[in-house]
Amino acid sequence: MSHFSIAHFKGPVTLDAILFNTLLADIAILWAKFALGKALFDLEFLKSDADTMGKGRFFRYPNMGWWWVHLFALGLVYALGNFFWK
Repeated sequence: MSHFSIAHFKGPVTLDAILFNTLLADIAILWAKFALGKALFDLEFLKSDADTMGKGRFFRYPNMGWWWVHLFALGLVYALGNFFWK
């Protein structure tokens, strides 16, 4: 989303243009929804057990590593697609 906003940005770079002519507000809303959803998930399914999160592999689902791996993997796929099939 951010690459699309930067690639298709027209006009002078002002605070008003960045806030209303890009997808910055949408990105901020999605990050806030992700943080809230992650907090609710941890409260509901992990029952605030500190030792539960430390067990297992870093990239397995209950850990934050699962989200980071998918975030970087999707970003890499998008970047490669944009680079090779432009």
